[in-house]
Amino acid sequence: MRLRYIANVRLPTEKAHGIQIMQMCSAFAKAGADVELLVPTRATPIETDPFEYYGVPKNFTIRTIQNPQPRDLWPPLLAKLSYLVPRYTFAWRALKDARANPADAYYVRDEITFRVFGRAGIPSAWEIHDMPRRLSLYKKALSLSPLVVAITHGLKRELVEAGVAEKTIAVEPDGADTERFARIDSGGVREKLGLRAEDVLIAYVGGLYPWKGVPTLIAAAEGLPKEAYVLIVGGGAELEATQKSFGQKAIRGAVLGPVSPTEAPRYIVAADVFVIPNSGKEAISRSYTSPLKLFEALAAGRAIVASDLPSLREILDEKSAVLVPPDDPAALREALGQLVRDPERRAKLQSAAGEKAHSFDWKERAKRILARLS
Repeated sequence: MRLRYIANVRLPTEKAHGIQIMQMCSAFAKAGADVELLVPTRATPIETDPFEYYGVPKNFTIRTIQNPQPRDLWPPLLAKLSYLVPRYTFAWRALKDARANPADAYYVRDEITFRVFGRAGIPSAWEIHDMPRRLSLYKKALSLSPLVVAITHGLKRELVEAGVAEKTIAVEPDGADTERFARIDSGGVREKLGLRAEDVLIAYVGGLYPWKGVPTLIAAAEGLPKEAYVLIVGGGAELEATQKSFGQKAIRGAVLGPVSPTEAPRYIVAADVFVIPNSGKEAISRSYTSPLKLFEALAAGRAIVASDLPSLREILDEKSAVLVPPDDPAALREALGQLVRDPERRAKLQSAAGEKAHSFDWKERAKRILARLS
C-alpha cells in the first residue's frame, strides 16, 4: 500500500506531535506500507535532519510542498488570516498533488486538509486528538472517510454523540517504541545530577502547559523525604515561570530546559518514579489526552504516579500505577513519599509497567490501522 501521511506541521519541531508523526510513519513502514510524509515548507530553528533529530530509521520518505509562511508581524486584525491562510493553501496544494500523483490511501492529522479532501471527493483517514468545535463542517469528509482514529474512548464517545458513525471510529491510544526503550540507558543522568545510590529520582518529562499539572507537582514536592530528588524536564513559554515557582520552594531537585527527543528518554529511564500530574480542570486533560511520555514510562518500566482521570484510566489501573486525585498536592505528596520509602512497591510497579507496555507499541498500532485501511 502506498500511504501518504499528510501533516501541516513544522518539521522538525520541538512539540510532541512531531515525535508522534515521525514514529507513526516509521511504524507504518515497518508494518509493510510504502510511506511518504508530506509537509509544508516552514521555517524551523532546528537544523538537524528529521530522522536524526527524532531517532527513527530512514524507512520512509519526507517530501515538502512550498507554502506561504505565517506572518508573526502582520497587523493584529490580520493575525487570524496569517494563521488560517497557510493552512488552507497547504490543504489545497496537497489536494492538487494528490490528483497529479495519487496514493492508495491518505492519512491526515489536521481538520482543514481532511475537510478539503472530502469536499473534493477524495477519501482520507483522519487521526483526531481533540474535539472539533463545528463537526458539521466535516459531514462530507466523514461520509467518505474509511477510518477516523480517536486517541481515547472519551473522544470517541463525543464523536458518536455528535453524529459520527461508530463503525468508522477506531480508538488507538498513542504508544512507544518498546524495542528502542529496551536498548536505551540513562546516559549517566544520575551522575550528572550528583545523586547518591540511596537517592530516589522522581521525574516529570514533558510539556509545561497548565493542564499538564506541573504546578501541582511543584506544590507536592515540598516536604518529601530527604532521599527524594525531583526533576522537571520541559520547555516552552511556561519554563521561566516554572523555574521561578520551583526555586521559591524548599525542594531538592531541578528544573531543566527542553531536551531533544533522543535525549528525553534517558531521563525517563533514569527515574525511579515517573509522575503524570495532569490537571482535571480542562477537557483535553480529562478526556482527550494520550500522553506520549506515559507510554515511554511504561516502556522504560518505571514506577508511575498519575492523576486519576478518565483519559489516563483508559491505560492505567491500580496494578500498573499509583493513581491520585488530580489537582491535590497533599495526595500527590503522600503517594510519592510512600514510594520513596518503599523500594519493594516501586519494583512491583516497575514490573507491571513493563508488562503493560507491549500493548502500546507503535508498530502494533500501525498494523491495526493498516488492517482497517486495506
